[in-house]
Amino acid sequence: MIVLPPGLPKRFAAVAARCVAGKPAGPPPEVVCRTTDGELTVSARLHNGVVLSFAVHSDVTTDAVLVVPFDVLTALSPVRERVEVRLTRGLQTEARWTDPTGPRSHPFTALKPGRPHDPMPDIREWVPCPAKVLAALHACGQATVRNAPTPRYALDRLCLSGKGKRVIGSDGKVALLAGPFPLPFADDKLVPAVPVFGNPELAGQTVVSVGHDNGFVAVKAGPWCVRLPVVSGRYPDVASVIPKQRPTVGGVDEADARELLSRLKTLPSGDDPDLPVTLVLDGGVGVLATDDSRTERVKLSRSPAAGPAVRAAVNRSALARALKLGCLTAKVWAADRPVVFEGDGVTLVAAPLAEDDVVRDGVEAVTPATPPTPATPDESPTHPALRRNVVKTDPPPHPHPPDSPDPLALAEHLRQSLADAHTTAARLVSALRGRKKEQRALSQVFASLKSLNLSAGGE
Repeated sequence: MIVLPPGLPKRFAAVAARCVAGKPAGPPPEVVCRTTDGELTVSARLHNGVVLSFAVHSDVTTDAVLVVPFDVLTALSPVRERVEVRLTRGLQTEARWTDPTGPRSHPFTALKPGRPHDPMPDIREWVPCPAKVLAALHACGQATVRNAPTPRYALDRLCLSGKGKRVIGSDGKVALLAGPFPLPFADDKLVPAVPVFGNPELAGQTVVSVGHDNGFVAVKAGPWCVRLPVVSGRYPDVASVIPKQRPTVGGVDEADARELLSRLKTLPSGDDPDLPVTLVLDGGVGVLATDDSRTERVKLSRSPAAGPAVRAAVNRSALARALKLGCLTAKVWAADRPVVFEGDGVTLVAAPLAEDDVVRDGVEAVTPATPPTPATPDESPTHPALRRNVVKTDPPPHPHPPDSPDPLALAEHLRQSLADAHTTAARLVSALRGRKKEQRALSQVFASLKSLNLSAGGE
């Protein structure tokens, strides 16, 4: 007889589902329930090689083993009471429990135990780790490539760096490094990136240890143990892309970070798929975003910066991820260098976007300092770039010839000419920026057409 604690079928099924990234593939796993020396162990090997187990003290002293189809756990998930599982005849099995309505049962056919169901070899050495290693495994797993081939580097895997004692995840555009942690090996281990460590059953545990043996890296959190198979592959040297020179450093205040997070989604972006924002460090910290109709700046008034003034464009989702992870120290070197965000034991490295995505002073000046006047009936509604430059001005002075002997008149004439030149320059910059975006889009289209390798016959 096997006795399952209250609620265990539902809990185990939920955790097992998170041991696979994406949609499950292959047949459902077989669940092995084993009682040995007064300890109940429930385990399952998933199709991706991950082995999940749950161990707890049991009142049953008789050794027994039972292999249960996974759909039996699904059927027993609504049961909140203790469940007794007994073989009735051959492999015919019955699960019994008592709820407020009375005795209940669920008959099913068990599977014949074999060598694949033997217990996993013991991990000889476990090293205690801080509980935040679970959050690191989860966050770095979210930074990996999903559902895409990675022929050169195994960016769909987590890298557990024994040399750097860090957990690393990257999709080639953003890299997340967490640690240091006392990992019990000296080399790098590549393991599947699975979301199980974000499950409340594991994330809420405080006693955590890590071990490795027999081709697995094992993470034990309370009664749960997740064995991650070590796979072969290459992983980029993520730490080497961080420049060695002294950067300009900005410190984002926590209140400023919350305000910026709430405003990032509303900032202008146009049709750029990278959703760029410009990080500005110039004695303070600010964020700029622009499109063809407006430029908006978020000034973080409580956040200082030290070093030469510098700007760099990054994807706003990378910026949002850094803020959510508490990486509130920004390091910027130049527009063409990676941007680094650091927090408590977490470093996020964001690849820079094109220098054309950096909002410069000329484009920023397009936004008028005073509210625009309402559009006039003869103003073309198809040219928002022209409408945003219409501002309230004083009535034009009486024109004077350039050779007028009145110095005040000459100064007024010069002021008006400079204002006209400023307006024209702003329109020109906006037009050139739009043309660059069009050229970039056309280049992508031509590259896609070229990759189709169409023959002269149009096949």
